[in-house]
Amino acid sequence: MRIDITYYEKQRQEKLNSGLEETDTTVLRISSILFDLRQEYEALKTRFEQEYPDYYRLKYDLTTASLAYVQDTLLSPTQTLLEYFVGDSSIFIFTVGKGRYDVVEVKKDSLEHWVKQLQGGLYGYFAQKPSERTDELYRQTMRQYIEAAQRLYAMLIAPVQAQLTEETIIVPDGVLGYVPFEALLKAKPTQATNFATYPFFVKDHKVSYCYSATLLREMKEKRHKQPPTKPFVAFAPFYEGSYEKAESTVDVRFDTLADGRDTVIVDDVVTRKEFKSLPASGEETATAAKLWKGDYFLNADATEQRFYDLAGGYRIVHLSTHGIADARVGDYSYLAFAEQKDSIENEFLYVRDLYNTQLNADLVVLSACETAQGELQRGEGIISLARAFAYAGAKSIVTTLWVVDDSASKDLTKAFYLQLKKGKTKDAALQAAKLKLVNGKDAKRQHPFFWAGFIGVGDMSAVK
Repeated sequence: MRIDITYYEKQRQEKLNSGLEETDTTVLRISSILFDLRQEYEALKTRFEQEYPDYYRLKYDLTTASLAYVQDTLLSPTQTLLEYFVGDSSIFIFTVGKGRYDVVEVKKDSLEHWVKQLQGGLYGYFAQKPSERTDELYRQTMRQYIEAAQRLYAMLIAPVQAQLTEETIIVPDGVLGYVPFEALLKAKPTQATNFATYPFFVKDHKVSYCYSATLLREMKEKRHKQPPTKPFVAFAPFYEGSYEKAESTVDVRFDTLADGRDTVIVDDVVTRKEFKSLPASGEETATAAKLWKGDYFLNADATEQRFYDLAGGYRIVHLSTHGIADARVGDYSYLAFAEQKDSIENEFLYVRDLYNTQLNADLVVLSACETAQGELQRGEGIISLARAFAYAGAKSIVTTLWVVDDSASKDLTKAFYLQLKKGKTKDAALQAAKLKLVNGKDAKRQHPFFWAGFIGVGDMSAVK
């Protein structure tokens, strides 16, 4: 219709340019065709708005949350919205709160370099095979992390620190979408070997994230068509490692993108590859299900079809599985479910599949690897599993920035759920869970690799 409308608009303009009047029969005939086409087009949009409101909102609704709305309605007095815009040579930092609004411009100062160094410092040691984790590598990555975490804090937080309240909602831009702000350092640690003494940003702030103020409004104010009737459901398809010996039929390699990120590149069609067992996932899901008096499915019972059939009826959906981020084509990032031998499906839940899935969850917990990673599109941000779950209807998501540790994930999510059960808001519960690891007796778990990868996105209000 749009092509036809453009064609007849050009035809009409050409006739007028040739000297014909508006009342000429040829011009009137074209105008009549144009009128009918425009009426049909508007009628089609009205049908989309009524029958496919989510599609209409994405395609045609260009309204955004106004500054006044964000200040007066969206934010509570204890919240500050901290939004970034990354330009060619500058970063613009927007801080919005009740009765407060400010913009600060800072120099970009090799931002991509420092983000890459932060990533290397956080998981460069733990990403290696155990035989390659040398003491020297650990010391090297710690130096990288400490330097980058301070640099990024000085660049991104320090200029506006005085304006921040206890609850900080971060809207990142570009490569900042890969930064765990909770792990940034306010100063140089006084005891390099004692993480409990580190001045982490998370010690003073409850941190959450969203992709824009408008999406935050939609997630906070979302009213589900069918309110969930059940409290909790979890899926853990790799508890017993049923597929540990499966033969790989896909060519998988690790590449470095132009912005310096390491990513998994999958060639040709994506098929099932080797997945290691996640021995802590069974306890993780069973414990959470018992706490919430919910349901959980392990191994062969944790199928993609069962997720489709059941997930829409639960208030909390927990997925403890393998996740693969595709930073080249974000729609092909996926979560893996239990393989069905006689099924034509590969049991991968792709980003693009979630666009056609209806969830009614207050909270989706993605206890899997790289679920906040994906394709970085200029002007759109990171096309990730977390973002797709937000589109599918989740009011909030707990997601991951890198390949997480199975056992530490179990402990962190357990602590998170216990805090939620006490009535805490999601950002407060996540902060408490992280600080429990930081201040815990296990010195290894204090390292930010084990807790900083988990971030909260969207509506952080308490679970009712």
